[in-house]
Amino acid sequence: MTRFLIYIFPALMDVVVGAVLFVTIERATGAQWSAFKIGMLACSWAAVYTVCSFVIGQVANRRNAAWIILLSAVGMLINSICFIIFPALDLQFLFSGLTGLFGAMFFCPFQVFMRAVEDGKPAGVRRSTALYTFSWSFGMACGPFLSGFIIQWGHWWGCHIMNALIGVIVGVGIYMLKHHADAQPQTAPVEVAAEPQPEEVSKEYAGLPDLAWLGWVFAGVGCFSVAIIRSFFQYRAEPLGIPNAEQGVVLALVSFSQSFTALFLGRFHFWMYQRLMPLLLTVCGAAGLLIFGLSTNIYCFYSAAILYGFFSSSFFFYFVFHSLVHPERSTFYVSINEVVVGVTGIAAPIIGGIIADRTNSAMPFLVMVPLVAVAAVLQFCIHNRPRIKDLLAAKAASNG
Repeated sequence: MTRFLIYIFPALMDVVVGAVLFVTIERATGAQWSAFKIGMLACSWAAVYTVCSFVIGQVANRRNAAWIILLSAVGMLINSICFIIFPALDLQFLFSGLTGLFGAMFFCPFQVFMRAVEDGKPAGVRRSTALYTFSWSFGMACGPFLSGFIIQWGHWWGCHIMNALIGVIVGVGIYMLKHHADAQPQTAPVEVAAEPQPEEVSKEYAGLPDLAWLGWVFAGVGCFSVAIIRSFFQYRAEPLGIPNAEQGVVLALVSFSQSFTALFLGRFHFWMYQRLMPLLLTVCGAAGLLIFGLSTNIYCFYSAAILYGFFSSSFFFYFVFHSLVHPERSTFYVSINEVVVGVTGIAAPIIGGIIADRTNSAMPFLVMVPLVAVAAVLQFCIHNRPRIKDLLAAKAASNG
């Protein structure tokens, strides 16, 4: 039971990230910044996150992952205090960048930490992917949800006080639980303490194709569109007179929907190789983006957020699973995952800001619809190959 507590920490850390994104964009929108400048602010954390994720992905391993996570928690605590002490709007670029640094120091090592905890457990990779996706998605939902109400009922710096407290909780908690991923002592009997071999960890999926590359394409389009939503929904909602709290609820619904969908997906053994479920979830994403672009009604925005959350859960689950399931390259693949998240987090706010300034606040959402459709067709075609269908049939027969 104790090891399940580990999955609380991605949720808590993403409360911090979600709150920082919401508060900084809210303050910038209130100061009448242009869409392009808001986009630059939104991508400042992603630029640092991208570079640092790749570097940390090369050095993180079972032995040092927990210590890197601890440093991340301390950094988030100090950074949250700096947001309050130095409130100048332009300094948000600096502190958002530091959020990216400390986020990279958490999420990339945590996936290594997570796999170490689940090694050798029944359905380990699939379960850890579902729990991890649920956890960080739930946290990303709570960040804007809580921040919207804190700003509407109090003051923006209250969000950073919350973040500082979370930094303390994560640091203390990881320190207390890090022994669950520690290497076994060398003096332990081999038959009891021997670490599971990589081939044993992913036995359920042995022989199935390596689709990590497709996950990067699929999630690349998805991460680009979710960065558009997180960067520009407040910019779109402000002229419509939607209160801060309701803006936060819309952004939260994307991630709440994403988190609970991940638990649902975790119950299916082979949907990550099949054709229809990814296609259906991608259609939901395209529909959500279309509603975000065409609607001006808060209840329609709520439905768009839920629909998009179905899609975002699928691509986040998909690329984490296909990275972790590989018996030899999982650490490298995880670092590429974080780079994909980071690169799209840089490009989407900049490109979206240019589009919004030159057209209108709806267009960044609408231009993503055909791109999501293309990703859906590509994934369907790859999954529809006879070799993959034959392998899945053989797996189903052997399990039956």
